[in-house]
Amino acid sequence: MEHNNNEQRANPDAYQPFGQAHHIDNADISAASASFVPVVLARLGLNQTAPSPMMPEEQIEDALNSTAWLVRLAAVQQLEMLVEPVPLTALVCALHDEHENVRAAAARVLGIHASRAPVE
Repeated sequence: MEHNNNEQRANPDAYQPFGQAHHIDNADISAASASFVPVVLARLGLNQTAPSPMMPEEQIEDALNSTAWLVRLAAVQQLEMLVEPVPLTALVCALHDEHENVRAAAARVLGIHASRAPVE
């Protein structure tokens, strides 16, 4: 059976090109965009929000051993904000984390505290 293009032109609602089968509401786009803005700004270092409150050191140690990589990442980022001596052993262990973002954060924090980092 041949496809009749004239029928599609006569009834534009009968034909929807690939990728346009669902109507996207502007409110949906705005809501999705709003949820990404803080993440993008933080990644660019342009966020205007206050820094997250510091976790107690015991809680950071527990978070470094979490099964969730986002929790481990947050713990490494908390170590960056420590004024007191940073537990370098924990950071060196984080360099071997299974998730690349945790490893990258650990390398960043070690770079910030390079004068005290163990070098072999």
